[in-house]
Amino acid sequence: MFSFAPLRAYRIARALYQQGRLEDAEEVYQRILTVMPDDALAHHDIGVVQFERGQVYQGVERVKLALTRDSTRVAFFATMAGMLEDPAYQAYLRSPFYGPFNAQQMRQRIFRGMIELADPRSIFETGTFRGTTTEFIARATTAHVFTCEIDVNYFAFATQRLRELANVTVVHLDSRSFLKRYVPLFARGDAACLFYLDAHWDKEDLPLIEELGIVFAQVPRAVVMIDDFEVWDDPGYSFDDYGPGRRLGLPYLAPLARFAPRYFFPANSSGETGVRRGSVVIATDPALAARIARIPELRPAPMPPAL
Repeated sequence: MFSFAPLRAYRIARALYQQGRLEDAEEVYQRILTVMPDDALAHHDIGVVQFERGQVYQGVERVKLALTRDSTRVAFFATMAGMLEDPAYQAYLRSPFYGPFNAQQMRQRIFRGMIELADPRSIFETGTFRGTTTEFIARATTAHVFTCEIDVNYFAFATQRLRELANVTVVHLDSRSFLKRYVPLFARGDAACLFYLDAHWDKEDLPLIEELGIVFAQVPRAVVMIDDFEVWDDPGYSFDDYGPGRRLGLPYLAPLARFAPRYFFPANSSGETGVRRGSVVIATDPALAARIARIPELRPAPMPPAL
């Protein structure tokens, strides 16, 4: 391996790319991003590599991320335009569903492990979307799954899709209103409950901290998985970043310190499939956290920095 120097690393990555050694080039770019996580050019170049490796969604998202870091480079816009016009991207748009949990098989194993070890009374999901993940969860457990979707079209679609699953209730509500109404009714007592939070798509209205406050204040034995979350030491996972104070990473969770939560990150992204979106699992009950720690694909995460 080479001793790290950014300019030399770029030269090595580009040489590997030109030789058609795309996987090796991606590995070098990942090393660059480990040292310089906000480097726009590295994000752009790794997006190009991922796109050519057939990871169409990941490639487009990476170039989008590059543009958020540097919107002055004409070449970045040219790359994005070319990707959006590419037949591979058009085929991706026509595909019906990407798969449960973003087609991430390791994430699927983690959630199955959470179900097995927590033995939840109820499961709550925010952000039903098309119901792909909802169906996966419902078929993996006998617990009742409550899920909410604010978009009326997605709500109607998911309701129709999931109508034959007796253990699913689809609700047309904002995620905070949903949790305030349904958690007190169906998460009572000392039973464990699982929460999958995925309703944070609107940069103008980010409900995540409010959702977590509702959950942990009312459910002492809650286990929460958050989608689209930064895995701080693994740039192979993508995540949502809506600007200062709204980047879904560990600092964003600092207000939860009063609940003494334990945090867990997924294992290395190189072992993941699908879209490779980041996530974090949180538990406040020490005994339940100890159970969750037994899931092979999870590892303890550092505590968020204090406010």
